[in-house]
Amino acid sequence: MKYNYKDLKSKTVDELAMMYFDKHKGSIPPFLGATLDELKEVFIYALLNDIEIEFPKVTEGIF
Repeated sequence: MKYNYKDLKSKTVDELAMMYFDKHKGSIPPFLGATLDELKEVFIYALLNDIEIEFPKVTEGIF
């Protein structure tokens, strides 16, 4: 599926996260300390560039 920045920018963070989840069939861990605008840009970048985001492993001690 082709994406364009203008259409993606108009979506909510939740919509972008679900689009990313549907495309990569993975789980989306929490982004500690990120603003909604930062999250939005992360998902837009990943969708536009067809990349899979590598998240650090979260240890049990954090929560």
